[in-house]
Amino acid sequence: MNDSKDKLNSLINFLLTLDEEEIFKEITFIDGAEGKYFVSNRGRVLSLTRNTPHILKPFICGNTGNNKGYEYVSICGKDRKINRLVALAFLPNPDGKPLVDHIDEDKHNNNLSNLQWLTPSENIRKHYRKAKQKDEPSVLPPEKQAEFFNANIELKVAKILKVDNNPDGDKLYVETLDDGSGKERIIQSGLRMYLKPEDLIGKHVIIASNLAPRKMRGVESHGMLLAGDYKDDGKECVEVLDASWAAPGTKVILEGSDENAVKKSEITADDFFSVQIMAKNGTVEIAGKKLLAAGKKIKTQKALDSEIG
Repeated sequence: MNDSKDKLNSLINFLLTLDEEEIFKEITFIDGAEGKYFVSNRGRVLSLTRNTPHILKPFICGNTGNNKGYEYVSICGKDRKINRLVALAFLPNPDGKPLVDHIDEDKHNNNLSNLQWLTPSENIRKHYRKAKQKDEPSVLPPEKQAEFFNANIELKVAKILKVDNNPDGDKLYVETLDDGSGKERIIQSGLRMYLKPEDLIGKHVIIASNLAPRKMRGVESHGMLLAGDYKDDGKECVEVLDASWAAPGTKVILEGSDENAVKKSEITADDFFSVQIMAKNGTVEIAGKKLLAAGKKIKTQKALDSEIG
Protein backbone atom coordinates (compact mmCIF):
# COMPACT_ATOMS: atom_id res chain seq x y z
CA MET A 1 0.00 0.00 0.00
CA ASN A 2 2.76 2.41 0.98
CA ASP A 3 4.66 1.53 -2.21
CA SER A 4 1.62 2.42 -4.33
CA LYS A 5 1.14 5.68 -2.45
CA ASP A 6 4.82 6.59 -2.80
CA LYS A 7 4.69 5.81 -6.53
CA LEU A 8 1.59 7.98 -6.98
CA ASN A 9 3.21 10.86 -5.07
CA SER A 10 6.33 10.53 -7.20
CA LEU A 11 4.24 10.66 -10.36
CA ILE A 12 2.37 13.74 -9.18
CA ASN A 13 5.64 15.47 -8.34
CA PHE A 14 7.02 14.59 -11.76
CA LEU A 15 3.95 15.92 -13.55
CA LEU A 16 4.22 19.19 -11.66
CA THR A 17 7.68 19.73 -13.18
CA LEU A 18 6.42 19.53 -16.78
CA ASP A 19 6.11 22.43 -19.16
CA GLU A 20 2.41 22.97 -19.84
CA GLU A 21 3.05 22.50 -23.58
CA GLU A 22 4.50 19.00 -23.13
CA ILE A 23 1.83 16.32 -23.35
CA PHE A 24 2.33 12.65 -22.50
CA LYS A 25 0.17 9.88 -23.95
CA GLU A 26 0.02 6.29 -22.85
CA ILE A 27 1.71 3.83 -25.21
CA THR A 28 -1.18 1.50 -25.98
CA PHE A 29 0.08 0.19 -29.32
CA ILE A 30 2.79 -2.07 -27.82
CA ASP A 31 1.72 -5.20 -26.00
CA GLY A 32 2.67 -4.99 -22.33
CA ALA A 33 3.40 -1.25 -22.36
CA GLU A 34 -0.05 -0.11 -21.25
CA GLY A 35 0.06 1.76 -17.97
CA LYS A 36 3.85 1.50 -17.82
CA TYR A 37 5.19 3.71 -20.62
CA PHE A 38 4.15 7.11 -21.93
CA VAL A 39 5.55 9.22 -24.81
CA SER A 40 5.42 12.99 -25.14
CA ASN A 41 4.95 15.33 -28.09
CA ARG A 42 8.52 16.47 -27.45
CA GLY A 43 10.00 13.02 -27.95
CA ARG A 44 10.53 11.98 -24.33
CA VAL A 45 9.52 8.56 -23.04
CA LEU A 46 8.34 8.19 -19.45
CA SER A 47 8.63 4.87 -17.61
CA LEU A 48 6.58 3.91 -14.54
CA THR A 49 8.31 0.55 -14.16
CA ARG A 50 10.14 1.66 -11.01
CA ASN A 51 8.89 3.28 -7.82
CA THR A 52 10.09 6.64 -9.12
CA PRO A 53 8.85 7.80 -12.57
CA HIS A 54 11.80 8.40 -14.87
CA ILE A 55 12.54 9.50 -18.42
CA LEU A 56 14.25 6.81 -20.49
CA LYS A 57 17.65 7.79 -21.84
CA PRO A 58 17.80 7.54 -25.66
CA PHE A 59 20.57 5.58 -27.34
CA ILE A 60 21.81 5.13 -30.91
CA CYS A 61 21.10 1.65 -32.19
CA GLY A 62 23.27 -0.20 -34.69
CA ASN A 63 26.75 0.28 -36.09
CA THR A 64 26.41 3.78 -37.52
CA GLY A 65 30.02 4.72 -36.85
CA ASN A 66 28.90 8.14 -35.58
CA ASN A 67 26.33 9.81 -33.35
CA LYS A 68 23.90 10.65 -36.16
CA GLY A 69 21.66 7.59 -36.14
CA TYR A 70 18.07 7.30 -34.98
CA GLU A 71 17.35 7.53 -31.26
CA TYR A 72 15.87 4.47 -29.56
CA VAL A 73 14.58 3.46 -26.15
CA SER A 74 14.03 -0.06 -24.85
CA ILE A 75 10.39 -0.96 -24.13
CA CYS A 76 9.17 -4.44 -23.22
CA GLY A 77 12.44 -6.05 -24.19
CA LYS A 78 12.76 -4.46 -27.65
CA ASP A 79 14.49 -1.38 -29.03
CA ARG A 80 11.97 1.16 -30.33
CA LYS A 81 12.56 4.23 -32.50
CA ILE A 82 11.46 7.32 -30.61
CA ASN A 83 10.26 9.12 -33.73
CA ARG A 84 7.89 6.24 -34.48
CA LEU A 85 6.57 6.17 -30.91
CA VAL A 86 5.75 9.89 -31.13
CA ALA A 87 4.11 9.53 -34.55
CA LEU A 88 2.00 6.55 -33.54
CA ALA A 89 0.80 8.34 -30.43
CA PHE A 90 0.17 11.82 -31.84
CA LEU A 91 0.32 12.01 -35.65
CA PRO A 92 -2.78 11.06 -37.68
CA ASN A 93 -2.05 8.70 -40.56
CA PRO A 94 -5.30 8.30 -42.54
CA ASP A 95 -3.53 6.99 -45.65
CA GLY A 96 -1.58 4.31 -43.77
CA LYS A 97 1.84 5.60 -44.82
CA PRO A 98 4.57 3.36 -43.37
CA LEU A 99 7.54 5.70 -42.83
CA VAL A 100 8.15 8.35 -40.18
CA ASP A 101 10.39 11.14 -41.49
CA HIS A 102 12.32 13.91 -39.74
CA ILE A 103 11.41 17.03 -41.70
CA ASP A 104 14.65 18.85 -40.85
CA GLU A 105 16.67 15.62 -41.33
CA ASP A 106 17.93 15.81 -37.73
CA LYS A 107 17.37 12.30 -36.38
CA HIS A 108 17.66 13.55 -32.80
CA ASN A 109 14.82 16.05 -33.20
CA ASN A 110 11.84 13.89 -32.30
CA ASN A 111 9.42 16.75 -31.63
CA LEU A 112 5.98 16.11 -33.07
CA SER A 113 6.22 19.26 -35.20
CA ASN A 114 9.31 17.79 -36.93
CA LEU A 115 7.70 14.50 -37.97
CA GLN A 116 5.66 13.44 -40.98
CA TRP A 117 4.41 10.19 -42.48
CA LEU A 118 5.76 9.29 -45.95
CA THR A 119 5.23 6.64 -48.59
CA PRO A 120 8.31 4.88 -50.04
CA SER A 121 8.19 7.05 -53.18
CA GLU A 122 7.90 10.24 -51.15
CA ASN A 123 10.88 9.14 -49.08
CA ILE A 124 12.97 8.38 -52.18
CA ARG A 125 12.14 11.75 -53.73
CA LYS A 126 13.02 13.62 -50.56
CA HIS A 127 16.63 12.44 -50.75
CA TYR A 128 17.05 14.29 -54.04
CA ARG A 129 15.42 17.59 -53.22
CA LYS A 130 17.69 20.57 -53.14
CA ALA A 131 16.08 22.17 -50.11
CA LYS A 132 15.26 20.46 -46.83
CA GLN A 133 11.63 21.46 -46.67
CA LYS A 134 8.15 19.98 -46.68
CA ASP A 135 6.94 21.79 -49.80
CA GLU A 136 6.93 19.91 -53.08
CA PRO A 137 8.88 21.47 -55.98
CA SER A 138 6.71 23.36 -58.48
CA VAL A 139 5.34 21.18 -61.26
CA LEU A 140 5.02 22.60 -64.77
CA PRO A 141 1.62 22.67 -66.50
CA PRO A 142 1.07 19.40 -68.44
CA GLU A 143 1.31 21.13 -71.82
CA LYS A 144 4.88 22.29 -71.03
CA GLN A 145 6.25 19.11 -69.48
CA ALA A 146 7.15 17.18 -72.65
CA GLU A 147 9.07 20.12 -74.10
CA PHE A 148 10.94 20.66 -70.84
CA PHE A 149 11.78 16.96 -70.56
CA ASN A 150 13.10 16.82 -74.13
CA ALA A 151 15.37 19.80 -73.54
CA ASN A 152 16.61 19.00 -70.06
CA ILE A 153 16.06 15.62 -68.45
CA GLU A 154 18.20 12.68 -69.53
CA LEU A 155 17.07 9.17 -68.65
CA LYS A 156 19.19 6.12 -69.42
CA VAL A 157 19.15 2.38 -68.92
CA ALA A 158 21.77 1.07 -66.47
CA LYS A 159 22.58 -2.37 -65.11
CA ILE A 160 22.98 -2.80 -61.34
CA LEU A 161 26.27 -4.57 -60.66
CA LYS A 162 26.53 -4.35 -56.88
CA VAL A 163 24.41 -3.24 -53.93
CA ASP A 164 25.87 -2.21 -50.55
CA ASN A 165 24.35 -0.72 -47.42
CA ASN A 166 25.23 2.86 -46.56
CA PRO A 167 26.54 2.44 -42.98
CA ASP A 168 25.38 5.94 -42.04
CA GLY A 169 21.88 5.70 -43.54
CA ASP A 170 19.61 2.84 -42.56
CA LYS A 171 17.25 3.50 -45.50
CA LEU A 172 19.94 3.82 -48.16
CA TYR A 173 21.55 1.43 -50.60
CA VAL A 174 24.75 2.36 -52.42
CA GLU A 175 24.41 0.87 -55.90
CA THR A 176 27.19 0.41 -58.44
CA LEU A 177 25.92 0.51 -62.01
CA ASP A 178 27.06 0.03 -65.59
CA ASP A 179 25.55 2.96 -67.49
CA GLY A 180 27.21 2.16 -70.81
CA SER A 181 29.87 4.85 -70.46
CA GLY A 182 32.67 2.42 -69.63
CA LYS A 183 32.96 3.90 -66.14
CA GLU A 184 31.03 2.60 -63.15
CA ARG A 185 28.44 4.95 -61.67
CA ILE A 186 27.46 5.20 -57.99
CA ILE A 187 23.84 5.97 -57.09
CA GLN A 188 22.10 5.89 -53.74
CA SER A 189 18.45 5.00 -53.28
CA GLY A 190 16.10 4.66 -50.33
CA LEU A 191 15.09 1.09 -51.20
CA ARG A 192 16.64 -0.75 -48.28
CA MET A 193 13.36 -1.26 -46.41
CA TYR A 194 11.58 -2.68 -49.45
CA LEU A 195 13.95 -4.68 -51.64
CA LYS A 196 16.82 -7.06 -50.96
CA PRO A 197 20.14 -6.71 -52.83
CA GLU A 198 19.35 -9.89 -54.76
CA ASP A 199 16.12 -8.24 -55.99
CA LEU A 200 18.22 -5.52 -57.64
CA ILE A 201 21.54 -7.01 -58.75
CA GLY A 202 21.55 -7.72 -62.48
CA LYS A 203 18.47 -5.63 -63.22
CA HIS A 204 18.41 -3.18 -66.13
CA VAL A 205 16.88 -0.12 -64.49
CA ILE A 206 16.22 3.46 -65.53
CA ILE A 207 18.17 6.32 -64.01
CA ALA A 208 18.08 10.11 -64.17
CA SER A 209 21.63 10.34 -65.44
CA ASN A 210 22.24 14.11 -65.59
CA LEU A 211 20.97 14.92 -62.11
CA ALA A 212 23.60 16.95 -60.25
CA PRO A 213 25.69 14.84 -57.83
CA ARG A 214 24.65 15.02 -54.21
CA LYS A 215 26.40 13.70 -51.12
CA MET A 216 24.06 11.70 -48.89
CA ARG A 217 25.28 10.21 -45.61
CA GLY A 218 28.90 10.49 -46.65
CA VAL A 219 28.60 9.03 -50.16
CA GLU A 220 28.22 11.04 -53.37
CA SER A 221 25.30 9.90 -55.51
CA HIS A 222 25.41 10.48 -59.27
CA GLY A 223 21.82 10.33 -60.42
CA MET A 224 18.61 8.69 -59.30
CA LEU A 225 17.08 5.27 -59.82
CA LEU A 226 13.41 5.50 -60.86
CA ALA A 227 10.70 3.54 -59.05
CA GLY A 228 7.03 3.59 -58.16
CA ASP A 229 5.14 2.42 -55.10
CA TYR A 230 2.13 0.18 -54.61
CA LYS A 231 0.34 -1.69 -51.82
CA ASP A 232 0.25 -5.45 -51.37
CA ASP A 233 -2.31 -6.52 -48.75
CA GLY A 234 -1.98 -3.08 -47.16
CA LYS A 235 1.81 -3.18 -47.09
CA GLU A 236 3.73 -0.43 -48.88
CA CYS A 237 6.01 -1.83 -51.60
CA VAL A 238 8.33 -0.44 -54.29
CA GLU A 239 8.87 -1.51 -57.89
CA VAL A 240 11.89 -0.23 -59.81
CA LEU A 241 11.37 0.55 -63.49
CA ASP A 242 12.63 -2.32 -65.64
CA ALA A 243 14.10 -2.20 -69.16
CA SER A 244 15.56 -5.70 -69.33
CA TRP A 245 15.53 -5.70 -73.14
CA ALA A 246 17.73 -2.59 -73.48
CA ALA A 247 21.52 -2.37 -73.19
CA PRO A 248 23.16 -0.16 -70.56
CA GLY A 249 23.48 3.36 -71.92
CA THR A 250 20.28 3.18 -73.99
CA LYS A 251 18.49 6.52 -73.87
CA VAL A 252 14.92 6.63 -72.61
CA ILE A 253 12.85 9.08 -74.66
CA LEU A 254 9.29 10.22 -75.16
CA GLU A 255 7.44 8.72 -78.12
CA GLY A 256 7.96 10.84 -81.23
CA SER A 257 11.06 12.56 -79.82
CA ASP A 258 14.59 12.70 -81.23
CA GLU A 259 16.87 10.19 -79.52
CA ASN A 260 19.91 12.29 -80.43
CA ALA A 261 18.61 15.55 -78.98
CA VAL A 262 21.24 17.36 -76.91
CA LYS A 263 20.24 17.94 -73.29
CA LYS A 264 21.74 19.88 -70.40
CA SER A 265 24.84 18.29 -68.93
CA GLU A 266 23.48 18.78 -65.42
CA ILE A 267 20.11 19.56 -63.86
CA THR A 268 18.88 20.23 -60.33
CA ALA A 269 16.41 18.16 -58.35
CA ASP A 270 13.88 20.98 -58.78
CA ASP A 271 14.33 20.68 -62.56
CA PHE A 272 13.70 16.96 -62.41
CA PHE A 273 10.59 17.20 -60.21
CA SER A 274 9.08 19.97 -62.35
CA VAL A 275 7.96 17.12 -64.63
CA GLN A 276 5.64 14.37 -63.39
CA ILE A 277 6.52 10.88 -64.53
CA MET A 278 3.51 8.67 -63.96
CA ALA A 279 2.52 5.04 -64.34
CA LYS A 280 -1.03 4.89 -65.68
CA ASN A 281 -2.59 1.47 -66.11
CA GLY A 282 0.94 0.08 -66.07
CA THR A 283 2.36 2.32 -68.81
CA VAL A 284 4.93 4.98 -67.84
CA GLU A 285 4.35 8.39 -69.39
CA ILE A 286 4.75 12.15 -69.13
CA ALA A 287 1.68 14.29 -69.85
CA GLY A 288 0.12 11.49 -71.90
CA LYS A 289 3.25 10.64 -73.92
CA LYS A 290 4.79 7.20 -73.44
CA LEU A 291 8.40 6.67 -72.37
CA LEU A 292 10.38 4.32 -74.64
CA ALA A 293 13.66 2.43 -74.36
CA ALA A 294 15.00 0.93 -77.60
CA GLY A 295 11.59 1.52 -79.16
CA LYS A 296 9.66 -0.38 -76.47
CA LYS A 297 7.28 1.12 -73.91
CA ILE A 298 8.34 1.23 -70.28
CA LYS A 299 5.77 -0.65 -68.21
CA THR A 300 5.19 -1.56 -64.58
CA GLN A 301 3.93 -4.90 -63.33
CA LYS A 302 2.66 -3.91 -59.87
CA ALA A 303 2.88 -0.14 -59.45
CA LEU A 304 0.17 0.25 -62.06
CA ASP A 305 -0.99 3.75 -61.11
CA SER A 306 1.81 5.53 -59.33
CA GLU A 307 3.98 8.61 -59.42
CA ILE A 308 7.48 7.64 -60.49
CA GLY A 309 10.46 9.13 -58.73
